[in-house]
Amino acid sequence: MKKASILLIVLMLISVGFLSGCTDQTALRSDNDRFEIDTAAQYDGLIVQVTSVGRDESYSLFDDNGEFVTKEAGEGWGYVSVYYTIWNDDRIYVNIGRLDFVVHDSVGNKYYSDSFDGVINYDTLNRVNILYKGESGYAAQHFLVPDDAVGLSVYYNLGTISSPNWVYWVLNVDSSQTQNEDEVEDDIPEPIVIDHNSYFSHTTTGSHSPFIHVYGLVKNCADVNIEFLQVTIKIYDKWGTIIDNKDIYVIPTIIEPDSIGCFDGMFYDGTNYYDDYDHYDVEIASFRQFGNTVYKNFELTEVEYIEEEVTLLNGKVEIQKSIIGNIKNTGNVDMSSVDIYAVYYDSNNKIVGMCFATIFGLDGGQKKSFKTLPIVTPDTFSDYELIIDFTEE
Repeated sequence: MKKASILLIVLMLISVGFLSGCTDQTALRSDNDRFEIDTAAQYDGLIVQVTSVGRDESYSLFDDNGEFVTKEAGEGWGYVSVYYTIWNDDRIYVNIGRLDFVVHDSVGNKYYSDSFDGVINYDTLNRVNILYKGESGYAAQHFLVPDDAVGLSVYYNLGTISSPNWVYWVLNVDSSQTQNEDEVEDDIPEPIVIDHNSYFSHTTTGSHSPFIHVYGLVKNCADVNIEFLQVTIKIYDKWGTIIDNKDIYVIPTIIEPDSIGCFDGMFYDGTNYYDDYDHYDVEIASFRQFGNTVYKNFELTEVEYIEEEVTLLNGKVEIQKSIIGNIKNTGNVDMSSVDIYAVYYDSNNKIVGMCFATIFGLDGGQKKSFKTLPIVTPDTFSDYELIIDFTEE
């Protein structure tokens, strides 16, 4: 399965979800089962998307006693952190547990989650272990893996225990894959972060868990196409200590010369240590040259901004804001999925928000409608643009 992309002017981003059982996985190596990072798998009303992954010597969390602790991997080991979003589109409910994800290496060893506190529900922003029909959320799981383990993938069962449907994402976080050795060619100018912004919701604003939303734009300054561009976002407290960090893929996957891409990172925790949040920074992590032609055969029509009055599951009525429209694949390459990301700007052309929509299956010549998720649409904006990313079948 090959991932590619394109930038188009006119708007939002993607959310997803799923159920799994804790049965043994059969070895999956079919391209139909394989997904790249930041692409979504869908089956029987359940969607899951692994949004980013990191590999480090430690990670921090709150333990069962409410104490903020750092877990060190120890010599010869490291932690692989998998960040994901799930969307229960059509099932009565979905149970979410620590053993839902399993990391495999190239020789068949399996590594199970070291810790998991539940998923942050997008509607309530509370940590839960069940998503009911129409609900979605996001979470992270951490896996203790030997430093010499290579060919890492993370598996998930989109089906049930009795009727499994395993899929996997290739993680591309082998210890040998460093920026200097494999990702960046010395003669390619480094991309630059040209704009960024954030939204912070702390515990004093309501009963939900705190979260920090960081998003921004990156420009390709080279005269060649680049792909798999990642930025590192670090979150600091008032004393200058890093309280969280994450590597985020920039969208689109392939960025043409003098063009921009967007990134969108969500940081969350079930306790209130984010209330000590003070600032963040963003830096380029890795990228590489892409030498092929970029597929651009998409057409957007009837695109418009709408506001709707919606009654939530808890009975609350709110105004939801979205971008709707149609997208047509005018070429002859069939797509397994197409993501439409909306980037919002204020009157000074500064980024003030992002959101997205995902379409599953868009064959050559086919047209489908889309609607961006209203979760992070800004209250006010002056303009927007749409960025299209896609995965070929």
